[in-house]
Amino acid sequence: YSSVPFDDFSPVVFGHQEHGLVGGTENTLSIGAFGEAVKYMPTFMEMVCVLDNRNYLYDELKSNISNVFLNGPELKDWLNEKNTRLPNNLNILIDDVQNDTLIQLLDSMGIYCSGGSACNSHVLAPSYVLKEIGLNDKQANSSIRLSIDADFDPGASILLRNRIAPLVDLIRQSKQ
Repeated sequence: YSSVPFDDFSPVVFGHQEHGLVGGTENTLSIGAFGEAVKYMPTFMEMVCVLDNRNYLYDELKSNISNVFLNGPELKDWLNEKNTRLPNNLNILIDDVQNDTLIQLLDSMGIYCSGGSACNSHVLAPSYVLKEIGLNDKQANSSIRLSIDADFDPGASILLRNRIAPLVDLIRQSKQ
């Protein structure tokens, strides 16, 4: 029992329990589930590595394939600048290449990418998100989204570049 009157306390969460000081019983199952999920979250340094590897992949593709452009905000250093991109996501436009053709060829090699968001993978129309950031239909249909994880490293970037570059050349030559 406390000698301090309840009137001296301000409630943190408003409710009716404990004389109006507590909002209710906490959802302990959800709290425990959240705690378990946090164990599987990547560490900050793992995310910095993913970001560095994503940036390296972009540099490899841009320097070895002509007319490759970044969709969305510029790539930045996680530690030094405000970063508005997901660290594991790379969305690029490869000029004069239909993304569906490239995606099918990469898929046959066991490399999976997308021409839009996962929630709209069944839609054949150009990505509305890419159109919202200013791309026209042709540009949106020439864009692919690559997602990488913590196991992706510079060697994987080189391997991916070596798989994508000849396919881009093949698609471009077939249009001539």
